[in-house]
Amino acid sequence: MTKAIRHLQGEFQDFLFSGRNERQLLPQIAASNNIPAQLRLEVYRNAYYIRLQEAIAHDFPTLLAVAGDAHFGELTSRFIKANPSTHPSLRDFGRVLPQWLREEDESVLADVAELEWAVVEAFDAADKESLDADILAQIPPNDWEHLIFDFHPSVSLVTVSCNARECWSAVRNGEDKIPALEPDTDEHLVVWRAAKGPSMQVIEAAIHRVFTFLISGSSFGKCCLELSQVTTEEQVPRIAAQTLALACSMGCIVGINRGVQK
Repeated sequence: MTKAIRHLQGEFQDFLFSGRNERQLLPQIAASNNIPAQLRLEVYRNAYYIRLQEAIAHDFPTLLAVAGDAHFGELTSRFIKANPSTHPSLRDFGRVLPQWLREEDESVLADVAELEWAVVEAFDAADKESLDADILAQIPPNDWEHLIFDFHPSVSLVTVSCNARECWSAVRNGEDKIPALEPDTDEHLVVWRAAKGPSMQVIEAAIHRVFTFLISGSSFGKCCLELSQVTTEEQVPRIAAQTLALACSMGCIVGINRGVQK
């Protein structure tokens, strides 16, 4: 490949990403079948944008449903210009979309996008065998303080301030009418891959707090200590036990370490 061709390919890529160099690129593009060079460039650029928008719509169908075609198209067009694809695979193209939406003062839509991205991550996370809950009963009482739990790679925590879960469920189930977004509807959610695919469950704030500490690598003892700062000492054992029981029932725990806390 000659240096001139590589340079032209680079200029064409810059045009697809930003369109800012159209004037410089245009003289290098030939007309064909009476189709002007400018129109030929626009066809390629539009196809590029449409393909990326289709990829976003595939990963964020609920966002498309609640935002509507027009607003979704406007948002994704701006997102693509601000965050051009830099990898041959589109798998991670939407990773920064939730944060970008927050920066654009679209916090409610950002919650929807964050939840959907957690679903994407859960869908293709690595496989690991879940721990049998019976193992917990075999752990000596003196070991519990230093236990560190390993969670399945598909597990993540999401906190939303709208009815994103309700909207996601409606889209996933193919319902004809999608609920309108309702801000100020706080929910703490755990997302993971169950046997039948990505799932999510609402959890109370205290259990969400325990999940957060355990997933981060905190020991069970430190987790209980932190929990005691926000609830009564009498409630700590119940909440901690309830969290572990829930995590095991969902198949979220894959290992237990008795070493030094991370």
